[in-house]
Amino acid sequence: MDYFALPALKIASAEILQDFYDFERKYPHKYFFEVYVPLILRRFFHYTWIPYKKRKARFLLETQQNRPHLLDIVTGAKPIYLLGTFQSYKYLESIKKNILADFSFKDIQLPEDLQKIMDEIKNTNSVAVHVRRGDYVTAKALWQNFGSICSLQYYRNAVEHLKTKFTDPKFYIFSNDPDWVKTNFTFLENYRFVDAAQVERADYYELFLMTQTKHNIIANSTFSWWGAYLNQNPLKTVIVPERWLGDDSITTDEICPPEWVRVSIK
Repeated sequence: MDYFALPALKIASAEILQDFYDFERKYPHKYFFEVYVPLILRRFFHYTWIPYKKRKARFLLETQQNRPHLLDIVTGAKPIYLLGTFQSYKYLESIKKNILADFSFKDIQLPEDLQKIMDEIKNTNSVAVHVRRGDYVTAKALWQNFGSICSLQYYRNAVEHLKTKFTDPKFYIFSNDPDWVKTNFTFLENYRFVDAAQVERADYYELFLMTQTKHNIIANSTFSWWGAYLNQNPLKTVIVPERWLGDDSITTDEICPPEWVRVSIK
């Protein structure tokens, strides 16, 4: 959070919670709260951790997106633990101006190589293309539900869609598997690979560059979702896969804003 304009005290404030929504009350898995949450809190905050058995609290588990207001439930003196992905654009719509302001990039001083790319982005019909592989490919469970979605055909379809709308688009590719992309994206002609892997704060710089392009082709990944969402070009076109997950039992219709263009993955 130090890299954004978001005040530290605002992270846990009621202002951030004011437009969250309804949740089902459940007791999630003990291991998550005994192991992962303490590690997260210890890393970023000063806090006193209450052992699980001594804790008297309500657990609110998000089971569907965009429910009625959470504040009807978040009452009383007991601590409340929230668990969910909260990945719906509707959570943010009424506070979008605040989100864009709070998550603006501060003190950006790009390394020389990335500054040259930035100059190109500003002077071309630039398109950020995010290709996420890594754990999406190596972990079987993630491959089935996430990694198999954004196929090569999806990227071909996305590129062709933009070519029909815009003159001479130039594609800037962001990926955690550059060798695979260079081998398989032979259908692209006018492109440049953005490789900031050897630079400190690489993810921060890459996310910033994604927000500066004219348009975005995103993966089913929150990284490029935020790159597109924080892109303030009023004329941007954002291409997204027609489905977000392999699991049909999970509703994902509201992950992306309706104006983002869904294209086929086949």
